[in-house]
Amino acid sequence: MKILVADDNPLNLRFVERVLSKLYDVETANDGLEALNKVYSSNYDLIILDLWMPPGLDGAEVTYQIRQYENKLGDNTPILIYSTSQIENDKKRCLAKGADQFLIKPVDSSNFIKIVKSFEKGKTINTPSAV
Repeated sequence: MKILVADDNPLNLRFVERVLSKLYDVETANDGLEALNKVYSSNYDLIILDLWMPPGLDGAEVTYQIRQYENKLGDNTPILIYSTSQIENDKKRCLAKGADQFLIKPVDSSNFIKIVKSFEKGKTINTPSAV
């Protein structure tokens, strides 16, 4: 499974890459614009986005732009947004923009892998920190 992970925080990006690269082909992006450019030039089986990324393209907006692009192609890549935000409106906004799942950080590596594995089967799971 080929996964794109976008996060402006280098520590978070390294954590996710370290955890997932043992099992998957992982590419990274440092912001929303870089993530969009990668989506436009490659195919992914899962996209994981941080919610709050500068400059002006947060995870929700990147999700929306990916969905607009994929609608033209007839594709629908699963998108997981993760954030430290526990504000219900942030979650609702992400889901309304087309995210498949919203995950609250921090998340331990075994739970994170379990959630990512659920996308291999084409279904999502609900865990205490994922909705």
